[in-house]
Amino acid sequence: MIWLLLACGEAPQETAVYNSSNMSDYTAFDEGMSWTYRNQGWNYDDPDLLLDSTLVLAQHQEDGFIEFRRGVSWNEGVTFGRMQFDLTDGGLALTEWQIPGLNGNGWYPFSDAEIVDGNVSEGDWTCTTTKPEEGAETYYAFYSSVVVFQCEGGGLESEWVFATGLGLVQMMTPDGAIGLELVAPW
Repeated sequence: MIWLLLACGEAPQETAVYNSSNMSDYTAFDEGMSWTYRNQGWNYDDPDLLLDSTLVLAQHQEDGFIEFRRGVSWNEGVTFGRMQFDLTDGGLALTEWQIPGLNGNGWYPFSDAEIVDGNVSEGDWTCTTTKPEEGAETYYAFYSSVVVFQCEGGGLESEWVFATGLGLVQMMTPDGAIGLELVAPW
Protein backbone atom coordinates (compact mmCIF):
# COMPACT_ATOMS: atom_id res chain seq x y z
CA MET A 1 0.00 0.00 0.00
CA ILE A 2 2.84 2.43 0.79
CA TRP A 3 4.52 1.82 -2.57
CA LEU A 4 1.30 2.79 -4.33
CA LEU A 5 1.21 6.17 -2.58
CA LEU A 6 4.84 6.89 -3.44
CA ALA A 7 4.34 6.01 -7.10
CA CYS A 8 1.49 8.51 -7.38
CA GLY A 9 3.52 11.47 -6.10
CA GLU A 10 3.69 14.74 -7.98
CA ALA A 11 6.11 15.16 -10.89
CA PRO A 12 9.10 17.46 -10.30
CA GLN A 13 8.36 21.11 -11.03
CA GLU A 14 10.34 23.49 -13.22
CA THR A 15 12.76 25.63 -11.17
CA ALA A 16 12.53 28.74 -13.36
CA VAL A 17 9.91 31.27 -12.35
CA TYR A 18 7.12 32.04 -14.82
CA ASN A 19 7.22 35.68 -15.99
CA SER A 20 10.27 36.28 -13.82
CA SER A 21 12.23 39.51 -14.01
CA ASN A 22 15.47 37.61 -13.30
CA MET A 23 17.64 37.12 -16.42
CA SER A 24 19.07 33.83 -15.13
CA ASP A 25 15.58 32.27 -15.35
CA TYR A 26 15.70 32.77 -19.13
CA THR A 27 19.22 31.63 -20.06
CA ALA A 28 19.08 27.91 -19.10
CA PHE A 29 22.88 27.85 -19.16
CA ASP A 30 23.19 24.79 -16.96
CA GLU A 31 26.23 22.65 -17.68
CA GLY A 32 25.32 20.05 -20.30
CA MET A 33 22.02 21.75 -21.28
CA SER A 34 21.39 21.04 -24.94
CA TRP A 35 19.03 22.21 -27.66
CA THR A 36 18.12 21.31 -31.22
CA TYR A 37 17.48 24.22 -33.58
CA ARG A 38 16.67 24.61 -37.25
CA ASN A 39 18.30 27.40 -39.16
CA GLN A 40 16.54 27.62 -42.50
CA GLY A 41 15.36 31.19 -41.98
CA TRP A 42 11.72 32.18 -42.35
CA ASN A 43 10.92 30.01 -45.39
CA TYR A 44 8.44 27.39 -44.14
CA ASP A 45 6.39 27.34 -47.33
CA ASP A 46 8.63 24.70 -48.89
CA PRO A 47 8.39 21.41 -46.93
CA ASP A 48 11.62 20.25 -48.58
CA LEU A 49 13.48 22.83 -46.50
CA LEU A 50 12.37 21.14 -43.25
CA LEU A 51 15.06 18.49 -43.56
CA ASP A 52 17.50 16.99 -41.09
CA SER A 53 20.21 18.93 -42.94
CA THR A 54 18.81 22.12 -41.36
CA LEU A 55 19.22 20.80 -37.81
CA VAL A 56 21.72 22.57 -35.59
CA LEU A 57 22.51 20.98 -32.24
CA ALA A 58 23.73 23.22 -29.43
CA GLN A 59 25.23 22.39 -26.08
CA HIS A 60 26.25 24.58 -23.15
CA GLN A 61 29.82 23.58 -22.38
CA GLU A 62 30.57 25.88 -19.42
CA ASP A 63 30.57 29.54 -18.37
CA GLY A 64 28.19 30.68 -21.12
CA PHE A 65 30.05 28.93 -23.96
CA ILE A 66 27.65 27.32 -26.47
CA GLU A 67 28.95 24.97 -29.16
CA PHE A 68 26.88 24.29 -32.29
CA ARG A 69 27.06 21.22 -34.51
CA ARG A 70 25.21 20.42 -37.71
CA GLY A 71 23.68 16.93 -37.89
CA VAL A 72 21.15 14.59 -36.33
CA SER A 73 23.32 13.52 -33.38
CA TRP A 74 25.87 15.31 -31.22
CA ASN A 75 28.58 12.68 -31.62
CA GLU A 76 28.27 12.54 -35.41
CA GLY A 77 27.61 16.26 -35.91
CA VAL A 78 30.07 18.55 -37.67
CA THR A 79 31.12 21.74 -35.90
CA PHE A 80 28.88 24.56 -37.07
CA GLY A 81 29.88 27.41 -34.77
CA ARG A 82 29.95 28.80 -31.28
CA MET A 83 28.75 31.67 -29.12
CA GLN A 84 30.23 32.98 -25.91
CA PHE A 85 27.90 34.73 -23.48
CA ASP A 86 28.96 36.66 -20.39
CA LEU A 87 26.84 36.04 -17.30
CA THR A 88 28.64 38.48 -14.98
CA ASP A 89 26.51 39.70 -12.09
CA GLY A 90 23.49 37.74 -13.34
CA GLY A 91 23.10 39.76 -16.54
CA LEU A 92 23.59 38.55 -20.10
CA ALA A 93 25.86 39.78 -22.90
CA LEU A 94 27.13 38.23 -26.12
CA THR A 95 30.93 38.56 -26.29
CA GLU A 96 31.94 36.36 -29.21
CA TRP A 97 30.37 34.35 -32.00
CA GLN A 98 31.43 32.27 -34.95
CA ILE A 99 28.74 30.91 -37.23
CA PRO A 100 28.97 30.48 -41.01
CA GLY A 101 29.38 33.91 -42.56
CA LEU A 102 29.21 35.80 -39.26
CA ASN A 103 32.14 36.14 -36.89
CA GLY A 104 32.77 38.79 -34.29
CA ASN A 105 33.48 39.81 -30.74
CA GLY A 106 32.94 42.73 -28.43
CA TRP A 107 30.55 43.77 -25.67
CA TYR A 108 26.95 43.15 -26.76
CA PRO A 109 24.74 43.35 -23.64
CA PHE A 110 21.15 42.12 -23.57
CA SER A 111 20.17 42.87 -19.98
CA ASP A 112 21.35 43.37 -16.44
CA ALA A 113 20.36 40.77 -13.84
CA GLU A 114 16.91 42.35 -13.51
CA ILE A 115 14.89 42.46 -16.72
CA VAL A 116 13.04 45.74 -17.17
CA ASP A 117 10.45 45.97 -19.92
CA GLY A 118 11.38 48.83 -22.27
CA ASN A 119 14.98 48.98 -21.04
CA VAL A 120 17.67 49.83 -23.58
CA SER A 121 21.08 48.19 -23.06
CA GLU A 122 24.00 49.81 -24.81
CA GLY A 123 27.45 48.53 -25.66
CA ASP A 124 28.73 47.68 -29.13
CA TRP A 125 25.03 47.51 -30.08
CA THR A 126 21.72 48.72 -28.69
CA CYS A 127 19.16 46.19 -27.38
CA THR A 128 15.62 47.09 -26.47
CA THR A 129 13.87 44.74 -24.03
CA THR A 130 10.23 43.71 -24.21
CA LYS A 131 8.28 41.17 -22.19
CA PRO A 132 5.22 40.51 -24.33
CA GLU A 133 2.21 39.49 -22.25
CA GLU A 134 0.98 37.40 -25.16
CA GLY A 135 4.21 35.35 -25.20
CA ALA A 136 5.91 34.36 -28.43
CA GLU A 137 5.29 31.78 -31.10
CA THR A 138 7.69 30.02 -33.43
CA TYR A 139 6.96 27.47 -36.12
CA TYR A 140 7.42 24.72 -33.51
CA ALA A 141 5.81 25.96 -30.31
CA PHE A 142 4.17 28.70 -28.31
CA TYR A 143 6.07 30.09 -25.31
CA SER A 144 4.00 31.94 -22.73
CA SER A 145 6.82 33.42 -20.62
CA VAL A 146 9.45 35.15 -22.75
CA VAL A 147 11.76 38.12 -22.94
CA VAL A 148 12.51 39.60 -26.37
CA PHE A 149 15.58 41.65 -27.25
CA GLN A 150 15.60 43.69 -30.44
CA CYS A 151 19.31 44.32 -31.02
CA GLU A 152 20.77 46.59 -33.68
CA GLY A 153 23.68 48.85 -34.47
CA GLY A 154 26.45 46.27 -34.70
CA GLY A 155 27.43 42.68 -34.15
CA LEU A 156 24.91 39.88 -34.60
CA GLU A 157 21.93 42.20 -35.11
CA SER A 158 18.79 40.15 -34.55
CA GLU A 159 15.64 39.66 -32.61
CA TRP A 160 16.51 37.31 -29.74
CA VAL A 161 13.74 35.49 -27.87
CA PHE A 162 14.48 33.69 -24.58
CA ALA A 163 11.86 31.57 -22.77
CA THR A 164 11.66 30.77 -19.08
CA GLY A 165 13.57 27.60 -18.26
CA LEU A 166 14.48 26.91 -21.92
CA GLY A 167 16.92 29.63 -22.92
CA LEU A 168 17.19 30.89 -26.49
CA VAL A 169 14.12 29.82 -28.48
CA GLN A 170 14.63 32.08 -31.49
CA MET A 171 17.25 34.33 -33.04
CA MET A 172 16.53 35.89 -36.41
CA THR A 173 18.36 38.55 -38.42
CA PRO A 174 16.26 41.48 -39.69
CA ASP A 175 16.12 40.08 -43.24
CA GLY A 176 15.22 36.59 -41.98
CA ALA A 177 18.14 35.03 -43.84
CA ILE A 178 19.98 33.75 -40.76
CA GLY A 179 18.42 32.43 -37.64
CA LEU A 180 17.85 29.69 -35.12
CA GLU A 181 14.47 28.34 -34.00
CA LEU A 182 14.23 25.90 -31.13
CA VAL A 183 12.88 22.50 -32.11
CA ALA A 184 13.44 20.89 -28.71
CA PRO A 185 15.65 21.09 -25.61
CA TRP A 186 17.33 17.83 -24.56
